[in-house]
Amino acid sequence: MKKKIFPRHGKAFANPARLSPTGRKQVGVTPRIKKYVAGFQAKGKLELARKIVKDITEFKKVGLPIEKAKRLWAKRSADDVIGTKKIYTMNMHEAAQTGKAAIMGCTDCAQAVTASLRAIGLNALIVRAGTHTYVKFLYRNKLFIADPDERKRVRVRQMTATDKRLENMYRHKKAFAEGQSLAGIGIKSYKDFFRYKYI
Repeated sequence: MKKKIFPRHGKAFANPARLSPTGRKQVGVTPRIKKYVAGFQAKGKLELARKIVKDITEFKKVGLPIEKAKRLWAKRSADDVIGTKKIYTMNMHEAAQTGKAAIMGCTDCAQAVTASLRAIGLNALIVRAGTHTYVKFLYRNKLFIADPDERKRVRVRQMTATDKRLENMYRHKKAFAEGQSLAGIGIKSYKDFFRYKYI
């Protein structure tokens, strides 16, 4: 059997998805997620991915009191995010008073995107860089990024040299991890929020 060749930054894709029970809860593909992605029409998987990511990033943002936001961070499932169509963030007024990194909703988005892309047959990884969460996926043996960050105009894009340099910078600072689930890279609750803090 011919061995697949993956780009250097995509070595993690060479391993099949192995999810722990916590990982399955976080990003497992459920019947509800399959039904959700079946509601989109597109000419190919890349265009389908773009439509799904756009929809998820437009889910309603719900600002929660700090302690509740912390309690739920990384505990919600992709199924719950998609079922409720809500992204939980930290109440920005309260967050500003703490002076610490705020929960902005990127993790809820990324978990929902990871599960949805897998549901349409794309090989996807969840990425944590510093305190930001996003998704990488493989399409026709090329790496793409799906980034829920609202400040980015191109949320789904082929990985650029600039993206690779940025990831390598985070790797050098030991502030980067990618895997099949957040649990797979050691993130299970808010106590792990700063696990990959950029120093």
